[in-house]
Amino acid sequence: MTEAVSWRLATIGRMPWQRFCQVAPVGLTWCWIDLDGYQVGEVPTASPIGTHMWGWSDCTWVRARIDRGTVRAAALHLTSEPLGGPVEVHCGPGLPWADDEQRLSNAGRATMATFGGLGSPYILTAGVVSPITFLHYGAAPITAPSGLVGSVA
Repeated sequence: MTEAVSWRLATIGRMPWQRFCQVAPVGLTWCWIDLDGYQVGEVPTASPIGTHMWGWSDCTWVRARIDRGTVRAAALHLTSEPLGGPVEVHCGPGLPWADDEQRLSNAGRATMATFGGLGSPYILTAGVVSPITFLHYGAAPITAPSGLVGSVA
């Protein structure tokens, strides 16, 4: 019998930036903010100056909060594996900033643009009492088939 796929929230933990670089899930697209605006790529070797970093793939999302080189991170999985605990997830479209938005960018680039080619932003919110927000760019994220709480509006 095949186990049902469901949303699972797992802690990655609290650790120094260099340790996070070693344990961060591979195969994800990562984004963060620095003084040149929003960046996309692999996990950088130096801690970004922004306070958050997000990673995503087809079935895993990561949110990392960065405070002076210390990372607190969590992962959201859409899986049948016993990772973390079950969680309620709501998914909907994000609202990108205009391409000419300059309030948070020294280079004059929008900090929440669509990254030219990555597609539309989506917000996944896990939990109700103390929700955690994950980002996803591209095609609408897949959602759990039965007992689905996550949906794309």
